Amino acid sequence: MYIFDFNSYLPRKNPFAVLRAFRQAFVADDASVGLVLKTMNSDPSNPTWQRFVRECAKDARITLLDKTLDRGHVLGLVKACDAYVSLHRAEGFGRTLAEAMMFGKPVVGTDFSGSVDFVTPETGFPVKWRRRVVKQGDYPFVTAADQAWWAEPDIADAAGPNAFGLPPGK
Repeated sequence: MYIFDFNSYLPRKNPFAVLRAFRQAFVADDASVGLVLKTMNSDPSNPTWQRFVRECAKDARITLLDKTLDRGHVLGLVKACDAYVSLHRAEGFGRTLAEAMMFGKPVVGTDFSGSVDFVTPETGFPVKWRRRVVKQGDYPFVTAADQAWWAEPDIADAAGPNAFGLPPGK
C-alpha cells in the first residue's frame, strides 16, 4: 500500500516509482500480490493524473482509490495491508510510514528525509537513493538557480530480495 495526496506534489511523492518497483518485484502473472494506492485531491483534467491512471490500469493487481476517506477508514486500510511502501523523493515526518509501523506493518521507504529517523535496517527496509536535481515545475518556487536536489530512490533496491517488506520468494 501507498497513501499520498495528489496536492502534495506528485514529483515529490513519486508514486510512479512505486508502480515500477511493484512491477519489477512481482512477475505480471503473480496474482497472489496486489498494490493499493490511496490518494485524494486528484484533478481529472491534469495530464500527469491521466498518465498515472493509465499506468495503474495496465495491471489488474493495482487498485487505485481516489477519494477522501475519514481517518478511521484510512487507518483501516493500513491495518489491512501486508506492507507499506513510500518511494518518496522528499518527505516531512513521514506520518503514513510511522502509522504503518505502529500497526506492525513492514515498511519500505526511501532512506532520505524525515523517515530516516525511524525507518532503519532494524525496523524496516530503507531504500538506497542518489541525488536528483529538482526540476523547475516539480516543486513550488524552485528554479535552476536554487540548485535544489532531492532523493531518487533505487528501484532495484526497493524491488530486491525483501521487496515490499515481504519474505523472499513471496
